[in-house]
Amino acid sequence: MYIIIGALLISIIPLYYFYDPGNVTNFPKCPFYTITGFLCTGCGSQRALHDLLHLNIIGAFKHNMLFIPTLILLSYYLGLKLLEKLNGKNYKNYFDRTKTPRIILYVVLIFTIMRNINVSPFNVFAP
Repeated sequence: MYIIIGALLISIIPLYYFYDPGNVTNFPKCPFYTITGFLCTGCGSQRALHDLLHLNIIGAFKHNMLFIPTLILLSYYLGLKLLEKLNGKNYKNYFDRTKTPRIILYVVLIFTIMRNINVSPFNVFAP
């Protein structure tokens, strides 16, 4: 499973490196935004990935503030899973705690609500 996800992610990285989703119309549009007109949690992630691949961390942060923290958390989770497979040990994983999914859900909901309020200072959350 992890190998398939990793291979898929590695295969799309050159696409996002060479083409800017903000300037090219062939990239998929957010279905939630297309239908509702509201920004979802992931809106701006394609542009953030393009910026991050060009080491433009501020640009990535402006397009989606949760993108970089999400990559860090995913790297932590997948790295621990890889270490467990390689070493045959169980490491302390904060994702296994009962409160972690609730905390992540609250952060995502609050972020999504705040980025859809088109009034200063909340409009800084919109891409």
